[in-house]
Amino acid sequence: VYGSFAQSVVPAAVGLAPERGEQYELGVKYAPLSSRSIFSAAVYDLTKDNITRTDPVTNRASTIGEVRVRGLDLEAKSEMTPNITLTAAYSYVDSKIVRNGTAGNEGNQLGLVPEHTAAVWVDYLVEGEGRRGDMTFGLGARYVGSYAYDDTNTSSTSGHVLLDAAYSYQVNDQTSLSVNVSNLTDETYSAYGGLYADFYNAGREVSATLRRSW
Repeated sequence: VYGSFAQSVVPAAVGLAPERGEQYELGVKYAPLSSRSIFSAAVYDLTKDNITRTDPVTNRASTIGEVRVRGLDLEAKSEMTPNITLTAAYSYVDSKIVRNGTAGNEGNQLGLVPEHTAAVWVDYLVEGEGRRGDMTFGLGARYVGSYAYDDTNTSSTSGHVLLDAAYSYQVNDQTSLSVNVSNLTDETYSAYGGLYADFYNAGREVSATLRRSW
């Protein structure tokens, strides 16, 4: 069991107060002796104030903004067999605009911040034999819930699921090759909009990395 408290500060422009934040977090991590698994859970409360916003009275930049985020994070990782590893995670985020200079936005959710996100990933290890090194195949899914395009909360995107994949090969003790594919099925969704146009998410991305150590 653990607890933490942290403060942050971001310098502001000349004539404005610095942006400040506070974080409280309480969590627990548990590793059962009867299995090769670890589980963790955490709750947190974040507050950020002195955010620069346009003052509706003076119509000038002023440090009057304040936001609050409370949430829950859950994660589990388990070596189900010597060759199969499973990782799963879930996050719940309750965001709220406390003050921002525009009365109509106060009480709304923060723009571009989804309330629910989740992910699951599976790795399968094929042990090397002879001159062939170890190979690992990975497949996972990411869920991102709906979120508002901006702080007005007048329009939002729908929830979506993306698939990712990975492959790695241990050529020898000093050399390894890895290939990662993001958005495996090339899914398309509106990630941002409202300014007379829709902006879509990134399509399928493939990257390969060759590492050599001495």
